[in-house]
Amino acid sequence: EVWGMYCGSTAEMQLNKGYYQQLLKQVKVAPPSQTIEEIERDLHRSLPNHPAYQTELGIGTLRRLLIAYSIRNPIVGYCQ
Repeated sequence: EVWGMYCGSTAEMQLNKGYYQQLLKQVKVAPPSQTIEEIERDLHRSLPNHPAYQTELGIGTLRRLLIAYSIRNPIVGYCQ
C-alpha cells in the first residue's frame, strides 16, 4: 500500500477504475498471439528467485500484468 501511495498508482487506479479489466477483456476478443507466446516463454524466467512468483497465483498475476501492459502500450508491446 505504501509503495502505491508513493508512486501514485493508488490514485491512478482510483481515477481509472475498471481500465485494467478492460485491457484484459481485449485479450479474449483478439489476443496478440505472438506477444502471449513470448510472455509465456519468459514467465518462469522472470524473477526466478522472488517468492511471489514461484506459485501459479504469482505467475498468473505476472502474466495478466504483462499482457495488459502490452495492450496498453502497443508501440513498446512486450519486452523482457
